[in-house]
Amino acid sequence: MQDALSLNFTLPIGAAYEVLTVEGGAALVNTESATVSTVVDRQFAENLPMNGRSFQTLIELTPGVVVTPSTTTENGQFSINGQRTASNYWMVDGVSANIGVGAASNTPGNGLGGTLGSFSALGGTNSLVSVDALQEFRIQTSTYAPEFGRTPGGQISIVTRSGTNQWHGTLFDYLRNDVFDASNWFNGYANDPPLPKAKERQNDFGGTLSGPILRDKTFFFFSYEGLRLDCLRLR
Repeated sequence: MQDALSLNFTLPIGAAYEVLTVEGGAALVNTESATVSTVVDRQFAENLPMNGRSFQTLIELTPGVVVTPSTTTENGQFSINGQRTASNYWMVDGVSANIGVGAASNTPGNGLGGTLGSFSALGGTNSLVSVDALQEFRIQTSTYAPEFGRTPGGQISIVTRSGTNQWHGTLFDYLRNDVFDASNWFNGYANDPPLPKAKERQNDFGGTLSGPILRDKTFFFFSYEGLRLDCLRLR
């Protein structure tokens, strides 16, 4: 009892290793900015059917956006957070895309100060950028950064695609033709003699081409979209 005993032993050194854990996914809450915005990327835009290949129908999905009719004195298409339709600011790759006259009329109206989006003759966003050339667009509706704010409405920023080291290209043609349409019911049963079908020729065509100019340094991206519409009601 009460003996002092000693026991000698050796502890081997274990192998040293490190564990690195990577967790994917973006933060659910942005703690760096109070901007209220919505981002729509190219994949989302390409996979949804859009009337006239114009993405302003996606803008209507943004909270705070209300569609308004265009008149001679009140041009524009959207009212964002109760602002006037001529209070929205459009940008393509950081360059202003606002003009002074809307597509709905030949009078300046409330767009005299260059406060209307540069829409096509049919009122679409095709003249800004084709859907095939769109990378993403962001709609900022309130509390945006100081570099925005020329107008108090929504700030719509459009980013186009760029080229890569690989060659890529697309072609498309969306058509509507009276050859594929049945005759209107009223043409044959409400008229004697029957009326011929209304003439309709619509072709929305174009494509993209991108590739390298100097590999790993300089690239190009080309996009074209054309619309040909011939519609006539025969009497």
